[in-house]
Amino acid sequence: MTHQDPPERGTNALTPAKRDDVLFTLQYAMRHDLTGKVHQKASEVAVSMLASLVLDHLERSNFVIMRKPPSMAHSDTQHRLPLKD
Repeated sequence: MTHQDPPERGTNALTPAKRDDVLFTLQYAMRHDLTGKVHQKASEVAVSMLASLVLDHLERSNFVIMRKPPSMAHSDTQHRLPLKD
């Protein structure tokens, strides 16, 4: 996982994900269920260690995790409502 400047919004260019971003995502997935609720039995230390071990193994196995650029926020759309006087 390497660091590169993010691509312009609106392009579909993939870039290698940063290690810290992938690690955070793995930890989140191990701590939360599909609805975003925290698993009560998930140990912070165990989750951190396991996520780091998984990521280390992926790197040793020559996997590259790619990330899409952020999508445009709804507030950034070009469609503007007409102003009322």
